[in-house]
Amino acid sequence: MMHPTPLPLKAIVGERQRRHALTPTIVPRSRTPTPGGYFEGLNEGALVKRLLVEDRVFHDTLLKFAESEYSDETVLFFDSLLAFKTCETKDKALSKMNETFIKRGSKKEINISNSVRDQVERFLQVGESKSDDYLPLIELLEVSAMTSLLDIFHRFESSAMFNDLRAVKEVVELRKSIRVENKPF
Repeated sequence: MMHPTPLPLKAIVGERQRRHALTPTIVPRSRTPTPGGYFEGLNEGALVKRLLVEDRVFHDTLLKFAESEYSDETVLFFDSLLAFKTCETKDKALSKMNETFIKRGSKKEINISNSVRDQVERFLQVGESKSDDYLPLIELLEVSAMTSLLDIFHRFESSAMFNDLRAVKEVVELRKSIRVENKPF
């Protein structure tokens, strides 16, 4: 039996997903941002990614929460994706990501579709590629893993760890505003 020829990676990612790489294809549940607060004006995917990148305290607290639920692989995978974007040896980095997170049965296997796993395997079999060739694959991996990351984030939002983090952030913001108000002219 002949298998159909797989679509090229660029066709799978498509223009829509390229434009909305931070927005997951499937949003587990709809939420509205907290008015005037820490999350105002961002969709959930962009929010979580931005917080992971820009806020070390949030990152470490979310990772600690995910570890407590034995689901830290998705957060670690996003760390790996961020490191991949700035590394020099992309072939080695992608191969290491595959061995650690993507390959079936790997130590920290993430929850993504088999078709995405197969795309990574085919990409690695081709061998060395230009830097631009990696971009659609990385975007596809990011979008594919976003649903799992949002699932972790939703559980985190209803946890005591999140409430503690929010309280710390509010105190920090209050201290910043006090310092600004008390500055001499």
